[in-house]
Amino acid sequence: MEVTPNNSLDTSMRVNPNPVRARTAHAESENLDTAVFNRAQALDQALRATEAVRPGEVSRARQLIADVKYPPIAAIEGISALLAMKLDDSNDGSSPQA
Repeated sequence: MEVTPNNSLDTSMRVNPNPVRARTAHAESENLDTAVFNRAQALDQALRATEAVRPGEVSRARQLIADVKYPPIAAIEGISALLAMKLDDSNDGSSPQA
């Protein structure tokens, strides 16, 4: 294979990357290139303010567990139908499993 360089490009079309500039001591002292993460700090503060255990949600969960009609039959049937469809899709092109 022969490679021929393309030297016929006009100099105005050539890519001239910007040269790397050295940082000045003034810029480093002011920390101009450091990022400020205000939103991350606010999220961190909100997370720290949130209780590890929410009593209202614990009592709601206990009520749901005690309810014999939870989850509703329609929800169970819908989930089982979706699982059956997924099983049918995964078994279409594969060999039977022992």
